[in-house]
Amino acid sequence: MGLQDIFRDPNTRPKAIAASVLLGGALAYGAYQFWIHRTEVADGVSHGAHAAGQAVRDAGHIVADSTKQAGHVVSDAAHSLGQTVTKAAHDAEAKIEETLYKISHKLPPAKDRVHEFKQVHLERFVKAKQAAITEEPDKTLSYQTLSLIQQLVIEMSEKDFKKLVRINREQRRKLLEHKKHQYEQVVIGGMKDFEDIFDENLRETLRECGVSQDKYNDSIAQHVATDQGVYLVGPQLHETLVSRLPAVNAPVTPSKDYAVEVHTFMVHQYEKIMYQPTSKEHYTEVKDKMVIDRVHEKFQLEEEDIKKLRRDYDSLELRNLIEKYDQLIIDDENKHGNFPRA
Repeated sequence: MGLQDIFRDPNTRPKAIAASVLLGGALAYGAYQFWIHRTEVADGVSHGAHAAGQAVRDAGHIVADSTKQAGHVVSDAAHSLGQTVTKAAHDAEAKIEETLYKISHKLPPAKDRVHEFKQVHLERFVKAKQAAITEEPDKTLSYQTLSLIQQLVIEMSEKDFKKLVRINREQRRKLLEHKKHQYEQVVIGGMKDFEDIFDENLRETLRECGVSQDKYNDSIAQHVATDQGVYLVGPQLHETLVSRLPAVNAPVTPSKDYAVEVHTFMVHQYEKIMYQPTSKEHYTEVKDKMVIDRVHEKFQLEEEDIKKLRRDYDSLELRNLIEKYDQLIIDDENKHGNFPRA
């Protein structure tokens, strides 16, 4: 950059002007001193000229250094600003996506959902309520009564679960390739939304049956040792509902070899995932969904279709692959995750 460029550049011009003012002042003061002490100065003209030259060079160095420093400051500021703007844009996009997601699956209040279901399954509600009433007040619910209540809530929640799963899949798959952190948030958000809906349906059903939340929780703790299926929370709840979904996409050429091919692909995909989810609680859940979405991308199969393949084409080789995949998840969970367990 030349001196003219330094004076034109708005970033370096103030320092350049300051340096030139200092230099001009120094030269003017030297001329004044020369006039009033001209006989004394005459003997030191050579030395004065050298000093003046050095002053000019020093001033030039000051301007050059200032320009360089200003360039670094501008570059750093631009980089920082760029990062801030990019993050703000991503955050804003995530908020918009989240808002649209919430609006797209807005459901009626739990009381209305339960009322609608009760109109169709009144006899089952009456049976569950009668079973709960006959239980001893100071004891937990029997396994049979607990199962009656849970089956009502599970079936009541199926329709909402199907809707949430469909919307969640559509939304997260748009983010899988290049926005994995947002992908993670959508996966977790979908799970939380459904847990909230299930819990709302459960509370209303318990109220209908005259059972307190504390008694229900105590009953779960009582029976979970003999049947972990009664622990309908988090991954266990999701697994229970997915297992009830009907298959939606039949394989083009279903066979035992095809089932093995799909599950071999799943094992390889889980091993290849480099993304580290930020949520410890949902660490392997997020990665498992990434694998499922890769399966959909390659084979056009959904999670419920994979489960149907397992039922229809059972074999030792397939079971070994399923066990290997599950062990990958367990090892990954032990190393990185922090799932609450019953």
